[in-house]
This record gives sequence, structure tokens and C-alpha cells, in this order.
Amino acid sequence: MNIYMDYASTSIQKPPAVMKAMAEIISSNHYGNPSRGAHQYSMNAQRVVNKVKEQILQLLNASSDTYDVLFTQNATTALNMVIKGCVKAQQHVLTSDWEHNAVLRPLYELEQSKNILLNFLESATLTGMFDYQQCDQFIKQKSPDWLILNHASNVTGNCLNLEAIKQMAYQAGVPIILDSSQTFGTVPIDFSDKIITALAFTGHKSLYGPMGIGGLVIKKDIEMYPLISGGDGLEPFAKVMPQHQEAGTLNVPGIAGLGGALESFDNKGESVAKKQLSLREKTIYFRHALEKINGLTLYGEVEEQTVGVISCNIHDIPSAMVGDILATDYNISVRTGFHCAPLIHGCLNTTSQGTLRFSIGAATTYEEIDYVINRMEELGREIE
Repeated sequence: MNIYMDYASTSIQKPPAVMKAMAEIISSNHYGNPSRGAHQYSMNAQRVVNKVKEQILQLLNASSDTYDVLFTQNATTALNMVIKGCVKAQQHVLTSDWEHNAVLRPLYELEQSKNILLNFLESATLTGMFDYQQCDQFIKQKSPDWLILNHASNVTGNCLNLEAIKQMAYQAGVPIILDSSQTFGTVPIDFSDKIITALAFTGHKSLYGPMGIGGLVIKKDIEMYPLISGGDGLEPFAKVMPQHQEAGTLNVPGIAGLGGALESFDNKGESVAKKQLSLREKTIYFRHALEKINGLTLYGEVEEQTVGVISCNIHDIPSAMVGDILATDYNISVRTGFHCAPLIHGCLNTTSQGTLRFSIGAATTYEEIDYVINRMEELGREIE
């Protein structure tokens, strides 16, 4: 039995509609370069791009009058685009220790190049829980220019109470940039109140689309300096959206594949809520079984876990060693180490060991979970 439990990195089972949509673009000889001509081939491609943008806005319950969708190669590019393009010199940014390096490193760069003020919200020891009181007090007392947060930690699986965060920011007039890499497609996100300023997403994780496609959903009235310059037009600094931010030829096969994946989200928000409930039930079942294993330390808070991520360690054995045993002896594929999110390991006390991370998806079965539990029990006994 080969078991894949690294869905937080990427989903490997894709809906058939993904391949069908991508093959249509590549093999039909009907699709040209979008937004590069008035002929039928260019227009065919542009219609595909426009349709998928509409699908994304519908899934978020977002208005096309308020928001643009900009396609990028991944969430990392989208986060770099919005952080470097929107945060101005000497502005104050509030973020957290949940963040991925795709957020941290652009912010560190801006500390050096633009002299921004950067503050971090600290999570609770071992559980890694977000401190809402600390966040609320900081916003009220310091009035940051930006609030940049990860919707769910890819290390602990803890997920923000986004509605609470939105109200804190809205009352203080602080714009929110949200990293939804672990949640978009698994956790319902509602843009109908128009509070969130920008959301970065990736297509290949919980949306079950192909690799190489992601994007940014951003308010139309936000001034954002382009990360990459190019595009069409005669003016040297033309600012027509979205072309102003989508320089170069778009990945139309990837966009079409993402559209194919989005077709599986019937009833939009209701479909996402059902997936979230199923994933949470599996996660709780998995976690409660792991809790019984001697010498195993679990991280995160079960009440906050809604994205199928469970991190743990066995005794003081390096996580990489345990992961290698699982892969080599039992054909179980997991992620080990620091998961590109270094700060959270400070509060988890795992800066030297990292964590062994199981992340499950819609296709994960209870049979697979039971198999992994049994193997972990064996490991626990052998290591004692």
C-alpha cells in the first residue's frame, strides 16, 4: 500500500475535468495568446481566462465591481506582488508567527529597502493558537497600515476565525492581506462584506487544480506597483487593469485546468463547507488515535484544525529520520522539517527537531489513516 499524506504541499488526485480542460487548450488548435489580438484564437483564450476569473469570484462570493483577479504562477508570486507592490516606505505592518517564507522574506526585504516597521503576533506555546486578544489590542493601540495573515498554519493546521479578524480590522480601518494557500477550496471564505483587501491563492492544493497556476484577488481601487513590467499598449507606464499586473503571456492551459477543478465545487460555498466538514472529521479521528501513542507529542489545537494538517514528533528523534523510516519501510509519504514557516517553531519548541507533518485530503480514506496509525504505534514501541 502506497499512502500519500502531503496534501498541504500539493494534491495529487485531480478531477478528470482538469486534464480534459488542459488537453483542449493544448491539442485543439483553437487557442492563441489572450489579450494579444482581436482574432478568434486570441479571443477564445481570453474567454477561458475571463470565465475562470468569474468562477473564482463566485467561489468567494465576491463582486466583480469591487475585485479583480490577477493570475500568477503560484501563491508565492501573488504574495510578493501584493506585499512589494502595496506596502510603502516607512509603513507599519502587523503579521504573525504563522507566516510562510513567501510572506516573511518579502517583508524582511522591505525592512531593509523601505524601512518599514514590522511587528509579529506571537502564538501560544505548543498549541500554536492565535491570540485574538493580543491582535485586537495591537490594532487598537498601534493602528498598523497593513494586517498580513496566514488563514491557516501549514505547520499546526490551526485556522483563523476570519470573521473575528475582519471585524477587528474593519473597525480600525486596517486593510487585510490574506494568504489562503491552505484554505481556499477547503474553508469557506466570504467576500460579500468587501472587508478583505487582497487574497493570495494557489490552484494545486485544496482547489485540486494543476501546478503552476495561482493568483491574487484584490480590490480594484488599491494602488499596487507592478512586480513585473511588460504588457501591451503604447504608453510607457500604462496602468490598465488587469493587464498592468499580468505582464507576459498567461498560462492558459493551467488556467483552464483550474477552471476544470472549480467545476467540482457545486453550490459554491455549500460545497466548500461539506468538504471542510468531511476533512475535519477525518482529522479529529486521526489526531485522537495519535494521542494514545506513547512518546508522541502533538502540536496544534484540535478545535482550530479544519484543513487536514497534523504535526507531531516521537520522543526526541529528528523528524526527518522518522519521515525517512515511514517512506522507506512503509511507503508512507509525509513532510518533515520546518515546512517553510520558521517562526512558528519557536512557540512549538521544535526549532532543532522540526515536525513530522501528516496532511490529508478529500481522497484520503479511513483505511489509509488506520494503516498509518498502526505503523506509528509500531514505531513508538520500537523507539521506547
